[in-house]
Amino acid sequence: MVDRRSLLLAGAGALSACATAAPIGEPVSDGNFRALADGWATADRRERAVAIAAFDARRLSGDARILYDAIAQGSWADGLLAAFPWGRNGTPYAVSHRYGAYRRSTADTAAIDAETLQLNTDASAGIVAPIFVLDAAIAAVDAAAARASGDPAEAMRRQSAALTALRVDLA
Repeated sequence: MVDRRSLLLAGAGALSACATAAPIGEPVSDGNFRALADGWATADRRERAVAIAAFDARRLSGDARILYDAIAQGSWADGLLAAFPWGRNGTPYAVSHRYGAYRRSTADTAAIDAETLQLNTDASAGIVAPIFVLDAAIAAVDAAAARASGDPAEAMRRQSAALTALRVDLA
């Protein structure tokens, strides 16, 4: 549920974006749009949703419009999810088959361990992915661990063990 404060912040953000937006019809190069999109990637999730909604996509080329549509899709829901104390990046669980530090091409041991800690913290608060998501995540983390080596592979094995323990607890 959207609380009054979030609604007022979104409205204020939309008004401020309108006040600073370029006039309709003024061309915006795709490069400028990509620079804005890069900034949105690091922006607060609530602010990002408002900024994306306020952007006039009619000024973009066809290729840039595809990028805009991809970014805009789900940004509002992600902004709403930001209000919850669990999950991140639009996902309700620290690790899933679709999200996690284990998926990065250069896996970061500290990030994997932090997500494993977050899994356990969330579980202690009663936030656990459904069994089918845990099963898929375990398979994905195990496959990534088999391809990795050294400390990242060990961190992935620890994460898989934590996911398996959550799976056993639910069964």
